[in-house]
Amino acid sequence: MKKLIVMMAVIASLAIAPQVLAANTNAGPQGIHEPGTGIANPEVKEEGQGTGQGLTNQAESQTQGQTQNQGEDSQLQNQVQSQTQTETQKGVSGNGIQRRSQVANAVQEILQIANRNGGIGQQVREIAQAQNQEFEGAEASLTRAQERSGFAKFFIGPNYGKINDGQQRMERVQEKIQELNQLKAQLSNSGDQQLLEQHIQNLEQVKTELQNQLQEEQKGFSLLGWLFRAFAK
Repeated sequence: MKKLIVMMAVIASLAIAPQVLAANTNAGPQGIHEPGTGIANPEVKEEGQGTGQGLTNQAESQTQGQTQNQGEDSQLQNQVQSQTQTETQKGVSGNGIQRRSQVANAVQEILQIANRNGGIGQQVREIAQAQNQEFEGAEASLTRAQERSGFAKFFIGPNYGKINDGQQRMERVQEKIQELNQLKAQLSNSGDQQLLEQHIQNLEQVKTELQNQLQEEQKGFSLLGWLFRAFAK
């Protein structure tokens, strides 16, 4: 009787063992993503990792863009300060240094407004940088025109080449001012709109003063000035 019971138990064990082994085999891969992990759905983990990585890359890209803009703004400020110091050492007139300082301050404030406003911020930044370059060029042309002595002016006239260059730059400045006025209406912050309007007025003031100085340089009698003026156009 005991032998019969033992034999039946052995047979039952042999019959159940393959089913248990098959169940373990089917369940095993579902919980394996990497050695030592028990993730039932590895695709979900991979998808989640991809989404997180994408967000991280986007944030890094935005941070890099902001850092680059700040670096360009800082570089521009250092350049303006260096040029102002150089002109001071060369004995450039106090009015010219004051105008350059006004332009530099206006440009820096406009760049800060650009950094606070996405979308049109890049357009505002490019215009501000272009304005700074145009004013610098106009001041340099005016300085060269003023360096011509009265004796030379009497014979050959003023430096029409530099005067024309300065006037053309002021025309481009006016075009950029009109663009700034158009972008101003697109700013969502009313405070930034008022600040931009104030700095636009400062730029217009400097532009008018420069234009008056350039026109003043053309005055006076000269023997051959009319001829040199024709060649300067």
